[in-house]
Amino acid sequence: MDHRPTALLRMRLLDGSSVQSCTRYGGGPEDCDPPDVVSGETLTAAIRLQKVAGKVTVDGVDHNVLTVTLDMGQGAFTVSNIELDDATKIAFNDAVKAYFAYHPVQFVINRLDLTNVPVTDALRPNDFVFRPLRTPAGNDILQLFIMTGGRPLLEYSQAFLNDVPEPLPLGQSASLMIRSQVVFQNVLPASMSAGWTLTGENPGGQHRAWTARVTQGSVTGQVNLSSLNHRESQSWEGGGSITDYTYSVVGGNDVAWQLAFTTFTCQSDGQLSYGGSEVKTVAYNEHWCITSYPCFWDCTTCGDQQYSSSYTAVVRASLPLSITGSGRDQRVSIAVTGKAVEVQGVFSGSGPCKSDSLGDQVNQQIRAQLPAKLADKLSFSPTAITVFALKNLLFPQHNYICLNTSAIPGDMLLLGTFDEKPT
Repeated sequence: MDHRPTALLRMRLLDGSSVQSCTRYGGGPEDCDPPDVVSGETLTAAIRLQKVAGKVTVDGVDHNVLTVTLDMGQGAFTVSNIELDDATKIAFNDAVKAYFAYHPVQFVINRLDLTNVPVTDALRPNDFVFRPLRTPAGNDILQLFIMTGGRPLLEYSQAFLNDVPEPLPLGQSASLMIRSQVVFQNVLPASMSAGWTLTGENPGGQHRAWTARVTQGSVTGQVNLSSLNHRESQSWEGGGSITDYTYSVVGGNDVAWQLAFTTFTCQSDGQLSYGGSEVKTVAYNEHWCITSYPCFWDCTTCGDQQYSSSYTAVVRASLPLSITGSGRDQRVSIAVTGKAVEVQGVFSGSGPCKSDSLGDQVNQQIRAQLPAKLADKLSFSPTAITVFALKNLLFPQHNYICLNTSAIPGDMLLLGTFDEKPT
């Protein structure tokens, strides 16, 4: 079955000769109706959209492309407000088609660049199905269902959007939707800072969004427990003792906070959410020295005792998406400030310095240091998305999408308009 949709192209005829219907009976003279002037009328062409493989030159290099075209030589033509008999309609249509056969005119609607550009393999396009759609609001749009990463081409009957009656919001001329699995399994892991790794998590349901879990990642902060140091004195008849206590984190003050318990999830407002909680243990050392008096030699005795305290590490942050840059240098960006990151530890357990005092000190220090360091790790640009939008999707006259909105409410959504100025 031929699933190529038909487009109606309407063109006003600014100038042209007349159309005249003539008949001949036997060997007699032609009997012609008065001529109808076509100037000012509308020529309607019913043309099937075609997908054509070819090459275009980009920066001096040949790129393999698939193009959606309208070929005027393949159209069926009629003229408004002119009554023609069947024979004349056929002759008129053949004459116009013959003209376009000798004077080829093709309208390029859209191109998909198949050449490997520097993006993640999961977004390397290999084919597409195109399908026109008239929305409930009466908008006519052309949809391209693009297959990437070597995935097999959809059947035409599968090329539709679920629960998206208006893919183009008011004022927008282009939308790009990337499915949740590709975003969380491929795009985000490829975008993270060095030393951090993410793993996409399958939600286990066809209509549920994926998430990404941090499998490796940490930030380092200093924890100094010297403020817990204290002295205790005891006295008795004829003497007494003084005990000095000092505290430190086992292994040194530089503590690497492992964040493998945190995840990236989507939110209904389109922003990413990052966070998680996990029970952890902090080990610390108590060093004590007791000095007795009166004393004449070996008056001071010292020792060490290690303790540990459990705490629940909690991390939360909201990651807003935005469009930065302009022209061909546009990009989707996630910029986070320390104020948007919440870090805390809820302590339990006991020890000589009491867990509430320990918790206060640790919390005070991690809240002062870790949010800014985490914000730096959580600020990144998923360049694979913008490279795909600006370099794989090609439009006539060097047009490109001027992005103005990005969001991940489930699948990723980019919205924009076309820059109609050649660049």
